[in-house]
Amino acid sequence: MCAIMLTVKAQSVISSEIFSCCLVYFLFLSQLDKKKLFIGNLSYEVTQEQLNEQLAQYGTITDIYKPMGKGFAFVTFETDEQAQAAIDGMHEKELFGRTLTVQVARPREERPRFQRQGGYNNRPSYN
Repeated sequence: MCAIMLTVKAQSVISSEIFSCCLVYFLFLSQLDKKKLFIGNLSYEVTQEQLNEQLAQYGTITDIYKPMGKGFAFVTFETDEQAQAAIDGMHEKELFGRTLTVQVARPREERPRFQRQGGYNNRPSYN
């Protein structure tokens, strides 16, 4: 009898853990802005204007973030449908000599801050 109760209790704990994991994943997916795309493997020489010309055929672009000298960009479309059309049309296509990766942008992951060891700011005070 005791073993049966333990088994039932263990199954309910596991079930609640699975449920909570599924809920967290669902909330994560619902927070994704499907209008904002990540475009990777870009040529370093590509400008925002060139990128705008290539992507404008898929819809109205509201924002482009392309750091100079970097091989990626973030592009925001007006609607989810336009962004999906850009994914379908540009993913794994060659542009400026490179095969692009186009996908929905994910939120930035939290990373631990770098802790400095030693240096000028860590000197002991002599008050």
